[in-house]
Amino acid sequence: LHLQKAFERMRVKRPDVISDGTGVSGLKLIRALLAGARDPERLLALCDPQVQKKKAERVREGLRGTWKEEHLLALRRGLEAWEFYQRQIAECDPALERVPRQMTGPEEPAPSAPRCRAGPTIRCGK
Repeated sequence: LHLQKAFERMRVKRPDVISDGTGVSGLKLIRALLAGARDPERLLALCDPQVQKKKAERVREGLRGTWKEEHLLALRRGLEAWEFYQRQIAECDPALERVPRQMTGPEEPAPSAPRCRAGPTIRCGK
């Protein structure tokens, strides 16, 4: 959401450009913008070839924005937050994979019902 809001403030029409801002092309664009790239042609070259073929004109228009420092700072902070959460998820995934394996250890056999040794008038199991 922080990334999307930063794009809106910069007047970059990200959904017209890239549907997934955190996909391969989206992240390349964000990193290039933060590194100072502003030329729509250069930014278009970072996109997936299918995006270049199908949406070239929309991408060029969508990447003309206002590059104010405060908006770029918001974009940088949004990217850093997203990367932080991705690291947290990556650290949790192995632990989450171990938990079900630990829970499905060897099963103990169910206790059997007590057997009666006396005649039919004596109740068993009490």
